[in-house]
Amino acid sequence: MTLRIVEDGGVIKKARDTVVRAFHWYGSEKVRTVVGYPGGHETVTAHWAEDLGVWFAGDVIANSRYWNAFGTWSPKQDKMVPICCEINFPLSGINRRISGAVAEDERGRLFLVHRGQIGGGRRGIGAELFWKHFDGSPATVVDGDRDTEVVVVGSIDSPRFLRQIQFFVHEVDRIKLLAHPRETSGSNEEQAEDGIEIKDPGEGFQGTKTYTIAQRIDAACDHGIIVRSLRRHLRKIGYSIGKDRFRDLYVHRHGRITSLFEVKPDTSTTSIYTAVGQLLLHSVGQQGHSKLVFVAPEELSAEMRRKLKTLSIEVLGYRWVDDDPEFPEIARFAF
Repeated sequence: MTLRIVEDGGVIKKARDTVVRAFHWYGSEKVRTVVGYPGGHETVTAHWAEDLGVWFAGDVIANSRYWNAFGTWSPKQDKMVPICCEINFPLSGINRRISGAVAEDERGRLFLVHRGQIGGGRRGIGAELFWKHFDGSPATVVDGDRDTEVVVVGSIDSPRFLRQIQFFVHEVDRIKLLAHPRETSGSNEEQAEDGIEIKDPGEGFQGTKTYTIAQRIDAACDHGIIVRSLRRHLRKIGYSIGKDRFRDLYVHRHGRITSLFEVKPDTSTTSIYTAVGQLLLHSVGQQGHSKLVFVAPEELSAEMRRKLKTLSIEVLGYRWVDDDPEFPEIARFAF
C-alpha cells in the first residue's frame, strides 16, 4: 500500500466532514452527554449508533486539531460516559504527537489512519500495549520526511466506512481491557467470548482478478471485520476458538488445535499465495492433524478450489450482505 499523510487543510477538513456526515446519514441518535478526560470533563453531543455499539463526538480545537472521540458505552442524557479512543488529526500540516491523520493514495482517495497512541491517563496503556496486541497489520505511509507505521482505520469512500471505524474502536476497547480488565464494562462483547485466547497480534493465479492498490487498501480495512464475524459464527455454533500473533483464528478441543483458519479479503494472487504459505507453515509442529481452512470471497474459482484441495486446504467462502460478511456454507463443515 502506498499512502501519504495529507498536509493540506482543505483536504483534511473534507475527510473530517465525511466522518460527521457518515454518522448523521446512518441515523445515529444524538445524546447530550458528559465525557471525562485527564484533568476535567465536558458536555458534548454524542452521535450514538446503537447497532454498531459506537458513539462519536467531535469538535474543532482552534489553532490545533480536529477532536474526534469514540466510545462503546451507551451514552445517557447528561451522564458521564468514558471515551474509548480518539482519532484526532491536525487542522493542517503534520503533527506526530496527534494520534490520527488523514492519508491519501496516488489517486487522491482518502483514508483515516492512526499512529497507535492510545491513552486516557491510565497506567500501562499506550502505544506499546497497542502494537503488541492489535489484531491486524500496520501499513507504512510516507509521513513528511520519513516513513511511519500506522493502522489504516478506514477508507472514506468505502460503503463499510462506519463498520471499519467500529472494528477499530472495539479493538482498542479490547486492548485496554487487557491492561485494566476490571475497569471495562461487561458490555464489551469480546469479553464474553468463551475459549478465546488473545495473545500477541498477528493477508491469483488462474481464476483470480487483478486488484488495484486502492482495492487492496479497502480490503485490508475489511479484514478485521471478517475475522470477528467468523469468530462469532463459530462461537455461536459451539466451538472453542482462539487466535495468536501468527494465526487469524483456530478451533481447539482438549488442548489441541483441530482447525486452522487464514482469512483474506480478496482473491488476488498475493492473497492466495500468502494464505497457502501461512496455513502450511503455521500448521507445522501441531499435535495431530489440523484442518486447514482458507476463508475467501465466494467468487474464488472452482479450479482454484480444486488446486487448494490437493494441498489439503479447504475453502470457506463468504459474501457481503448489508455490510456484514456471511458464510453460507459453514454448516457443512466440521471443525
